[in-house]
Amino acid sequence: MKKVWIDCRSWRDRESAHESLKKELGFPDYYGRNADALYDLLTEKDFGIVLYHAARAKENMGKEFDRIEKVMRDADALDRVWEGTPWGARNAAAEEDAREKCAALDRISDEAGREKALRGLFDRLGARPRAEHGFRCLDGRHIRAGDDLEIGWGVKMLDSAPILLGDRVKIGAETLFTTSDPAWDGGESATISVGSDVRIGARCLILPGAVIPDGAVIAPGTVVKPE
Repeated sequence: MKKVWIDCRSWRDRESAHESLKKELGFPDYYGRNADALYDLLTEKDFGIVLYHAARAKENMGKEFDRIEKVMRDADALDRVWEGTPWGARNAAAEEDAREKCAALDRISDEAGREKALRGLFDRLGARPRAEHGFRCLDGRHIRAGDDLEIGWGVKMLDSAPILLGDRVKIGAETLFTTSDPAWDGGESATISVGSDVRIGARCLILPGAVIPDGAVIAPGTVVKPE
C-alpha cells in the first residue's frame, strides 16, 4: 500500500480539492476532476490516504468535502482523517519559517514591534497580546488566541494540531503545549482548547486533547491530560 499524506488547507472548493488530489496522487492529465473519475483511479491502485487539516477544508467546502471523503471510503483508499498534522507529515518549510520568526521576536524589545511579530506567527490573535522572550512554536499557523493573551518566558507550543486560547489567558514561564507527541499518543495529533479567564502556572505540561475550562487556575508544574 502506498501511504499518501494530503494537506487539505488548499481545499477551498471542489475544483481546488480535485486539483490537489491530482497532484498528490499522481493522477494523469485526463483526470476528470469529479467523483466518478476519482473512484475509478483510486480503485486502480492501493492507496492509504491520510487527509490532514480536514476541519478547515470541511469548513470551506461543506458537503463537497463529505462527497470526496465518501468516495475515498467506498474505494477503500482512506486511511484516516486528521484535524491537525500527522507526525509523519510535518511541514519542514513551515517549521523553519516559525523558528526564524520566533528568533526574530527575541530581538525585538519594543511592545508594538513584538505585537506585530506575534501576529505574523499566529493564525488569529486578539487585542493587546504580550509575550516574554524565549517563546517558541512548531508552526504557529495552528494557534488562535483571544484578547489580552499573556505568554511567560520560555513558553513552547508544539502546534501540529490547533491550540485554541480564549480571552484573558495567562501562561506561566516554561509551560509546554504539545498537540502531538509520539511518546504519549503514537503521533496522532489532537486539539488543545483553553477557555477564557484561565491562569496556567509555570512549567506546566499541556498534553494532546486537553480541554481547560473557563476560569480555571492550573497550579505550577501540573500535567494536564485529556479527560
